Amino acid sequence: MLLLAGKNKSKKYHPNHRKVRLWYNRINKILFQGKLNPHQKIDINIRSRLDKNLGEFYYNCSPQELHLRHEYENIQLFIETLAHEMVHLWQKDNKKPCNHGKDFLKWDIKFNKLTGGNL
Repeated sequence: MLLLAGKNKSKKYHPNHRKVRLWYNRINKILFQGKLNPHQKIDINIRSRLDKNLGEFYYNCSPQELHLRHEYENIQLFIETLAHEMVHLWQKDNKKPCNHGKDFLKWDIKFNKLTGGNL
């Protein structure tokens, strides 16, 4: 199971580059069967403030950028946010509209079946 069973889900989670790489690779392997672009081609930015979003994926730049908050309410919310942004990366790589439409919903359903979480 992708999510951490038994971990304190009320404890604040502070991602760093190492943790993001670890979880990116896990999610890529479990959810996407390792088919996303290599992680090294994506700049990861940990931000103390993102206006209203939990994460943002910028795909119209080179290299692509992933922005994440420096603190999440818990690890589950962080994992769900990272997986959410990785779906947008998949959409871009597969020339699909980068939105929350039918392709996104398919990944949300798959993520839910694998983890019990939501994108």
